[in-house]
Amino acid sequence: MFCLKHSAQCQATGQSTVAATTGLVQLVQAVNRQVNRSITPRADGRIDTWNATASAGDCEDYVLAKRAALIQQGVPSSALRIGYTKTRQGEGHVVLIVRTGAGEFVLDNLSTSVKLLADSGYRIESSSRGGLLDW
Repeated sequence: MFCLKHSAQCQATGQSTVAATTGLVQLVQAVNRQVNRSITPRADGRIDTWNATASAGDCEDYVLAKRAALIQQGVPSSALRIGYTKTRQGEGHVVLIVRTGAGEFVLDNLSTSVKLLADSGYRIESSSRGGLLDW
């Protein structure tokens, strides 16, 4: 439904991998912290809605807000992935992944720190390929 309403936000553009510069790593960390602080955790009701500008929401809303913020700062959408995984409690969860030459960074609403995927404890079960619906 999100892509039907916001088709421009679901298009993949630019490089599929970006350089892991100090500036990029600082940007990714700042966006993760800022969005985690700006959205109040709230589970969706019976209908799962995705909103890039939510003030309260679940993991998908955090991911969309982080994705939009990084794109606005010049990170190409093709370097961003939405990955589906499970939490330690076995619940379905999505995270934002930034593909860099140094590895894949995970932005997670359950953590204030940005980690490489290999260090995150997550196993990505499926991910988008730049767009939002390529699961």
